[in-house]
Amino acid sequence: MVGGAVTIEDLQSRVLAYSSTDEDVDDMRRRTILGRRAPDAAVAELRETGFFRLLWGSGDVVRRPAEEDLPERLVVAVTAGGEALGTIWVAAAGRPLPETAADNLRAAARAAAPHLLHHRSRGAGQLQAVQQAARALLEGSGSAEALAARTALPVEGRCAVLAVHAVSGPRGGRNEDRVPDLVAVACAAHGYEAVVMTVVGGVLVLLGDLAPDAQRAAAQVARLGEALVGQLSAAIATQVCVGLGEVSANLHQAAESRRTADLALRALLSRDGSRAVARVGEVAEAVSMLHIVDTLREVSLPVELPVTRLAAYDAEHGGALIDTLRSYLDHFSDVPAAARALGVHPNTFRYRIRRVREVCGIDLDDPDARLLAQLQLRLMRHDNADNG
Repeated sequence: MVGGAVTIEDLQSRVLAYSSTDEDVDDMRRRTILGRRAPDAAVAELRETGFFRLLWGSGDVVRRPAEEDLPERLVVAVTAGGEALGTIWVAAAGRPLPETAADNLRAAARAAAPHLLHHRSRGAGQLQAVQQAARALLEGSGSAEALAARTALPVEGRCAVLAVHAVSGPRGGRNEDRVPDLVAVACAAHGYEAVVMTVVGGVLVLLGDLAPDAQRAAAQVARLGEALVGQLSAAIATQVCVGLGEVSANLHQAAESRRTADLALRALLSRDGSRAVARVGEVAEAVSMLHIVDTLREVSLPVELPVTRLAAYDAEHGGALIDTLRSYLDHFSDVPAAARALGVHPNTFRYRIRRVREVCGIDLDDPDARLLAQLQLRLMRHDNADNG
């Protein structure tokens, strides 16, 4: 139909099917068929030049013009319900591709979708076993050898965990449900061996076979984190945060990398979106505050503290004095800056601060009172975030 040599490939550029032809074919196609997957160098080039990102984002046929010893090629992504399943490539074989090739390729992609869904479902049992092994490993109860036996992840290769969280929009999580599949596609497009699994609060990505050098491996993890934020935020139109786990020397230490990834993500979410990607060392102050807040949860504070009285007043009268006090303390008593943060006039803000003093009796000139109030406000914010 398309007048050329065809390959159907999965998301890892492995050949699922190909057309036989008596015509001359180029060396790239020959190597792809013999190796049952596109050559690593070719895949790397497509990734580095952004071709895969263009392909997944276009939703249509993409053309690669002829160059040197490579003939013209057309490629289309095969999708179902907005989820990428694979690709269909057609290469000119001895003569130019006909003008109808693109339309025929679009039709072929629609026809191929149920077949690729079936292909994927056959591997669903294996995928579930892989995710169970990875989940047990990251929880500290699994075996690195068991996971390595089911995947291409080497036991002794460097690895790291990324914790991904998409902030739910006002209409719920329909887009957020796509995050695991989008993360898997992004990892494959960047050439990483990864296991992606859904957990409470987001998605965990276990990356393996990273560069032997620790600094290079950390740079790989950071680049992928930035790429995930950019691509996922654009795809689902919501804020995405990624906590980067520390690089581990081998799979046996993956649980520790997961712990640091979770900590980094919690710290990012506590900073009201001031940054989207970080490792623990880059948000050390926020991580330390999380430890302090966690410890404070075990401390019984007097019930008649000013912040407690203020929160009760707000709850009874539907007020916003707690937000006023928080903004005042966060901006170091700078009324214009605190007022701007709340979107009110400075005079209105000054009136609200007077009401804060009257309602709860806090002495805002007392350093101890200010520190205790800030700690209580942080604890309240973290409790609200956890309950949300």
